[in-house]
Amino acid sequence: MVGRTVYISPLQADSMLNQANLFKKLLQECGYEGVFKSTITVEDLDKDDVAGAIWFQLASINFIGDAIVPYILGRKPKVLYVTIEGVLTKGNVVHSNIKRCEFVAVSNFVKECLQSVGLKVRKVVHHAIDWKLCGEVHKRNLIQRRQIQQYAKDRVKFIVVARDDPRKNLKGLADAMKILNKKGYEKDYVVFLISDESAKQKFQGINNAVFIKGFGGSAHEFVLGYMACCDYLIHPAFCLPPDTKIICYDGVKPISEVKEGDLVLTHKGRFRRVTRVFKRYYKGELIGIKPVKMDRWIWMTPEHPILAIKKPWCWSKRKLANEILSKIQPFWIMAKDITKKHAVIVPKVKDDDISINTYKLLKDTSKKLVLKDDMVYTVSRNQFGATFIHPNVKPIPATINPSNEFLELSGYYIAEGCSDENGIAICFSQLEKDKIERALELISKFGMKPRLTLSTRNRAIQWGTGRLWGLLFGRLYGRKAHEKRVPPFLLQLPKDKLEILFKAMFEGDGYIDKHNYHYYNTVSEELALETFLLLTKLGYLPSFYDETNTNHGYKVGFSKNERFTRAKQNEQYMFLPIEEIKVKPYEGYVYNLEVEEDNSYVAECIAVHNCEGFGLPVLEAMAVGRPCIHADYPPLNEFTSPDFNFMFNYVDKQAVKCNIYQYWLFHIFTPDMLAEMIAYAIDVYKNNKDEYQEYCTKAREHTKNWDYHVKYVELMKELNLVIPRELIDYVKHGLEWITEIR
Repeated sequence: MVGRTVYISPLQADSMLNQANLFKKLLQECGYEGVFKSTITVEDLDKDDVAGAIWFQLASINFIGDAIVPYILGRKPKVLYVTIEGVLTKGNVVHSNIKRCEFVAVSNFVKECLQSVGLKVRKVVHHAIDWKLCGEVHKRNLIQRRQIQQYAKDRVKFIVVARDDPRKNLKGLADAMKILNKKGYEKDYVVFLISDESAKQKFQGINNAVFIKGFGGSAHEFVLGYMACCDYLIHPAFCLPPDTKIICYDGVKPISEVKEGDLVLTHKGRFRRVTRVFKRYYKGELIGIKPVKMDRWIWMTPEHPILAIKKPWCWSKRKLANEILSKIQPFWIMAKDITKKHAVIVPKVKDDDISINTYKLLKDTSKKLVLKDDMVYTVSRNQFGATFIHPNVKPIPATINPSNEFLELSGYYIAEGCSDENGIAICFSQLEKDKIERALELISKFGMKPRLTLSTRNRAIQWGTGRLWGLLFGRLYGRKAHEKRVPPFLLQLPKDKLEILFKAMFEGDGYIDKHNYHYYNTVSEELALETFLLLTKLGYLPSFYDETNTNHGYKVGFSKNERFTRAKQNEQYMFLPIEEIKVKPYEGYVYNLEVEEDNSYVAECIAVHNCEGFGLPVLEAMAVGRPCIHADYPPLNEFTSPDFNFMFNYVDKQAVKCNIYQYWLFHIFTPDMLAEMIAYAIDVYKNNKDEYQEYCTKAREHTKNWDYHVKYVELMKELNLVIPRELIDYVKHGLEWITEIR
């Protein structure tokens, strides 16, 4: 039986999904079935009805790690089709199985990058477009054309299609437009932008910059239509530092470790999914702000928006200030514009129904688990290799709705506990008999076998034997002191339940000084930040202290009788005035996140806003017959040409190590260079229409060779698929492609 199914595993990014869908479309036209599958396994490639598999991924071990084993062991034809996020380090390649793979690269630039570290590239296949669709958009864009023309009138029309991401360099475009406008060009041209709402801030005061659609708010065909309505496309492409802590659903992470799909806390006090992670090389100043009650500097690029309020005049008058704060609406302000007259905002986590899915939480551990009758068991194996549930195994519930007793035991564990594969242990002083008895009682209540050990230094250790409980508590709260945490999703519990959790934590690691000020101590930075948020939700005005320079770790202080003079709060937020602001030079990588719905995330406990690259918009603009303006760097210059595009040189190229896996390459140019090329394009359009029309015709004809029927037939060949004769004739001679072939 000849297989007719081809598995496709695409990276969840717009450009990759677009290309994967074009390849799937070609497969269907040729009588195959393309099936998207996030993870392709060796077993998938052993099925009789499967013809092969292809991965649309980035050339980074982080992304293609899951593909290496099926690629090496799978018996059917397969293709690792990659773009690149940087040049892999040789040491990392040498010590991994990635060197056993052969790649199909998306460009010669990518091929050179891969080969420079000893990887094998068997072919180069560029990204593709639907050329026929691009040629038809003129027939369906009358409304768009009227909309554009009504505003632009006789001015030259430029369009930019790009997310508000640092790699797209929209700020560089804004700076170039300011240069042109000062020279008197403002009435000669208009730039239309399809971008994110947040990009508008970069173009404030630039009257000839017009936002016509939100990025992602229109179908792909309509974006092509807008391109066709304008005269040129501009591709200007050439945040936060990597150690900034982000409040995620399952813990606090450096922003450099946050991935697409992660849930992060937003300014609305709820968790929303990260849809994109942006990273760019940055050389310039960072703005540092230090709010009151936080012994911690928060650094960001000058244009990064922060949620804040302007302090009312009556800030020190408690009752009046609280009344006014209930009516004040927070606003977004760029870091460079913030002053000591402002107060930043710490959101309080909103209540939500939560449950702990223990099976999902533990299924990727080293233990083999089985789900039976809503209980989770470990599985044993006999001498014949058969698996079974041992009769002495103590299961745990598949779902835990945190009860008061569970939270109390969790609090004791977070403060004074540790765990391994045998269970949990909680340590108190031998003098704390009531706590010892209560801990043993709770351990017994949850089906663990309790045991008490008296050890040296007056310590009493309460053991709870239970393999699955040990794994669960270690996964939830950390195994050792420096790993401890309160998973932020637990902060969605009601206040009365969080009070029980924190009371148990405080009994273990808290103390009260002579001024009746309460302190919670920990060596875990993550736990300290999460405790700060926990106390904020409970209605306190906590203070964060970093004492790591004295080896005392961190502590969070609070008082039950706070006078509300330095900080304020309402039901939604805590407001922290700015105590100090400073600037420092920085050179390295900065990061940003795109978050669904709320377009914000919480960094170091305060709310900040969202802030990409293969130039598919360049290829598509040429396909609708529009010349493009861009820098002359790879891989763009592999599919464009100075014969019909307005290309300028970059002034520098930098390679910077961004992590243990790879280097990044950056091609840098100045706003003056972009401004000069825009001015030249305006002159050509206004004073030499014949030359401009020649550029349009050449651009459209040039991109015919990038139609997916031409480009992706090469991928079909790599998969040893049967290619219809009509398609071969189309590729060779440009004949009309017949889609109904079976």
